[in-house]
Amino acid sequence: MESWNDWAQTMRSKLLLVYPVLLPVVMFAVFQAYSHFLTPKFAHLSGMATYWLLLLVVSLRCTGTKGFSRIMMSSQCGGALSILLVIPVALAIGFGPFLKRLPIVTPLVVTLSLLQSLANANLEEIFWRGVYVDSFPDVWRAYLYPTAGFAVWHFAPLSVIPYSHGQTRFVVSALFLGLCWGLVAFRTKSVRWTILSHFLVDFSGFGALAYLGT
Repeated sequence: MESWNDWAQTMRSKLLLVYPVLLPVVMFAVFQAYSHFLTPKFAHLSGMATYWLLLLVVSLRCTGTKGFSRIMMSSQCGGALSILLVIPVALAIGFGPFLKRLPIVTPLVVTLSLLQSLANANLEEIFWRGVYVDSFPDVWRAYLYPTAGFAVWHFAPLSVIPYSHGQTRFVVSALFLGLCWGLVAFRTKSVRWTILSHFLVDFSGFGALAYLGT
């Protein structure tokens, strides 16, 4: 039984090193497939739903419910780490679409954006940060490598609904955010605080407007 566990652990580690390369490629193909028979808005929404489901399944397979409990545990996050959580939110509100979109926001937009942001922030942080810091001890595999995959994956949804200021700029921004959140998760071995920061960043964009056509 012990040798089986060792083999299973080795295979799990190898798969985790494949996902940051495989997931962006697979999701790009998924978004493109949806775009062939759905409008851009529905193709994007369907792609995101598929992505969230995939993250949930893979995360559960990699860590199990006990792993979820470990990476969601409360941890001390003070000093410089707190700054790394605040900076993404401040930049999103100050330089993102928050102030521009605020006058056209309705209760429906707020509700749907809350649900969207909760799903995305929780599932992305659990997978791209939590699973890796729970699985690897070194900075490369636990932090930098999955952060690169997190950034690159954004090319998939951008292939359906492009970013007005350029796809590369959006992906570079995602890389910066991932570096901030990833370092916090790596140091604390928890995603509790990064989920909060990620949620606020996502919600500040009122993402439901992309689907409601407001």
